Amino acid sequence: MASTRPPARKPDPKAADGKPSRWTSRGALVAVAAGILLLKQFLPFSSVVFYPFTLLSNWVHEMGHGVAAMLVGQTFDHLQIDLDASALAVINANESFYSSPAGAFVAAAGLLAPPFVGASMLAMARGPKRVRVILGVLSLALFVSLAAWVRSVVGWIAVCVMVSLLIWINLKWSEKRRMAVAKFLGVLFALDTFGRIGSLFTETLGNGPSDIARVAKGFGGHYMLWGVLFTAISLGLVVLGVWASWRQPKPKADKPLRVKVPAKPEASLEAAKTEAEEPEPAKPEPAQQRAAT
Repeated sequence: MASTRPPARKPDPKAADGKPSRWTSRGALVAVAAGILLLKQFLPFSSVVFYPFTLLSNWVHEMGHGVAAMLVGQTFDHLQIDLDASALAVINANESFYSSPAGAFVAAAGLLAPPFVGASMLAMARGPKRVRVILGVLSLALFVSLAAWVRSVVGWIAVCVMVSLLIWINLKWSEKRRMAVAKFLGVLFALDTFGRIGSLFTETLGNGPSDIARVAKGFGGHYMLWGVLFTAISLGLVVLGVWASWRQPKPKADKPLRVKVPAKPEASLEAAKTEAEEPEPAKPEPAQQRAAT
């Protein structure tokens, strides 16, 4: 006989008092979005407050250029980070390279790296273990770039501080705060393209062509059309990341617990009595041997 009663639910081990934690991926996303909006709109000197995060976003942008250059066989020489939070990935390639499809791919990778990384962080930061992995991977990427490509004093100081801060957050902060940090960075990276949206519709930037102009030169077409396309792609990545962060996983149905029920004691006693009352079968007598005379 088997029982189909489902097992009792265990208390959430993530909550200290045994009650389920209410701090979910949705709650962290709403809190982070509201915080960013309030800080940028109403806080004086918000650019100073967001300075380290602007530097981090520019680091992701330039690392996108550098990693893409290595993928197409070019040399990523070094990463220059300046005091004004600007950054520059120096690639050993001539100007004709940027007129080719490979050069356009390198230019496009820098534009799409922040929204892609941000959307990925929003989608994956949905539990304490995943948040630890995300912050750990980001710390490791910063450390590798520091050892391999960062060559400016400002870059060394800034990246060392960011690596140390992320490791400290990952080891010492509570689950709620770690998730808030992961969501915060994800939102900032995802919205990076819209913070520099003017560069998507500019043919020149500084003393040379803009990234979007190099994309148009390598792939063909007008840079304004590519600017519209990249804006749409960035917006799609933001929507995808927010949707993945907002949705709730479907609860798994509890499997019925099958318990083997032992036989009743009365039935066991009756079976023992019946077995005792049954007569034993008669044993055959051995054949008598004749005595030798």
